Amino acid sequence: MKVIVEQFKHIISIRLVPENMREAIGLIDFSLNVKDEKPDVMFSLNTSEPSCSIYLKKRDPKVQKTIIRNKSK
Repeated sequence: MKVIVEQFKHIISIRLVPENMREAIGLIDFSLNVKDEKPDVMFSLNTSEPSCSIYLKKRDPKVQKTIIRNKSK
């Protein structure tokens, strides 16, 4: 997975670019099932490799979408 981070005046853009089919399917699954909630962002300095984690919540598994369908006619 390639990560592209861009900073602008009012936003930061984090773009995930899949590099194989498994990553693409994971991103599609996530984009269909992410909740419309504010993400949790955490920056950790306690390890030898500082890192930023962004947590986005998914829908309850009982109501997750598992099919992509073209509904237009």
